[in-house]
Amino acid sequence: MQQTTTVERDALSRLGLAEARLLRGQLEEARALAEQTLALATEHHERGNQAYALRVLGEIAARGLPSEGAQALDHYRQALALADELGMRPPGRALPPGAEQRLSPRRPTSRGARAPRSRRHGLPRA
Repeated sequence: MQQTTTVERDALSRLGLAEARLLRGQLEEARALAEQTLALATEHHERGNQAYALRVLGEIAARGLPSEGAQALDHYRQALALADELGMRPPGRALPPGAEQRLSPRRPTSRGARAPRSRRHGLPRA
């Protein structure tokens, strides 16, 4: 059994705190913690913690401004690639459910797609 170093424990603690801040809607605090942890994990060659930090950064970007959607996808993809390389779990799920649709640039709607919210509820278009 491999022992956990102080640096690894610190990284895991920071990422847990970053996720807690994210859940409370404190995106800037969460982002700062996750970025610090990514830098620390990179410096100490802790690739598992790098993947974890990238996933957390993806979650933060996904909940931020719509303009951060591409950044969120990039973080998710980097995290997944690293996690796959390291054999980390859970397998088979590249992105959180619906992330690709939410975060990709808007595409024209196809037939049968729901009307924009403003039209469904009789509101004027923006």
